[in-house]
Amino acid sequence: MRRCFTGLSFFVVLNVFFLAPAQQSDTLALDQRVEILSRTYAAIPLYFAHWQGVGKLPLDSLYSAYLKQVIKTPDRYQFDLLMMEFVGRLNNGHSWYSDPWLYRKYGHPLGFFMTYLNNQWVVTRSQVDGLKPGTVLAKFNGEPVEAWYQKFRRYINGSNERARRAKFAFQTYLFPDTLTIETGSGKKITLQRKNQQWPEGRKVEGRWLKPNTIAYIQIPSFDDSENES
Repeated sequence: MRRCFTGLSFFVVLNVFFLAPAQQSDTLALDQRVEILSRTYAAIPLYFAHWQGVGKLPLDSLYSAYLKQVIKTPDRYQFDLLMMEFVGRLNNGHSWYSDPWLYRKYGHPLGFFMTYLNNQWVVTRSQVDGLKPGTVLAKFNGEPVEAWYQKFRRYINGSNERARRAKFAFQTYLFPDTLTIETGSGKKITLQRKNQQWPEGRKVEGRWLKPNTIAYIQIPSFDDSENES
């Protein structure tokens, strides 16, 4: 089978993926779209190992339903969302669909991180002026933040609801370039994502518990790939 798509990758269990030559187009040809979906569909029975989390998943009927949508969707952004939704039906944090083109074009950071706490979305770290950790987020572009999450949750992979919510702020392609934030106190802040940076994270720290014998290393998160090296 020829490699006609680029930068598109599907990870299942052992990071089984498909890669192809560079492709920068905002659209994908019909044969490309069908091949990507079909190869993904074919890989799932071979490599997916977490069926207990999805029960009797009607994979064949899902493939048929998504194929009809893929055929009608040349726009690459919308196609990527369809593929994320399809793979997301596996309900597994180790299985996802990724297109580097999407992150390059639409992946500008929000400038802050948030978490879902006591039925509210709360800022945890921020580079945005006037938006401090602990700030309650009420609305994005006039829409309640929780409604925003519910609208896009099907594109976020995860084995449970908590995992999906934890990833929400990292899926920045789900947010518009211009975002108006309304806080719980009624304050409004408008930002341009292309001008934002990722908030600084906590640093990896370490010390010797027993000199040159036993060390203690604290790694705050593996969200940053630098912490994996």
